[in-house]
Amino acid sequence: MSKIVVVGGGGHVGLPLTIVLANSGHHAIALDISQPTVDLINSGKMPFFEEGAQELLTRTLENETFSATTDHRIIESADVV
Repeated sequence: MSKIVVVGGGGHVGLPLTIVLANSGHHAIALDISQPTVDLINSGKMPFFEEGAQELLTRTLENETFSATTDHRIIESADVV
């Protein structure tokens, strides 16, 4: 059974972790405080280079297992934070 997992941050630690979790079958959400960062990520662009991350981001966005948000209320629907 997949879980809704919320990870804090769309940076160098949080974003790679979140997309790996999303690629593993969970619905994973990156929660960040920066709307421009969230918009960039949700548009399918990595905000930094991490080997293999761009492909995972693209795949998980297409599969709808990953998203990014600034809305802290998403925590209410999470199984794991």
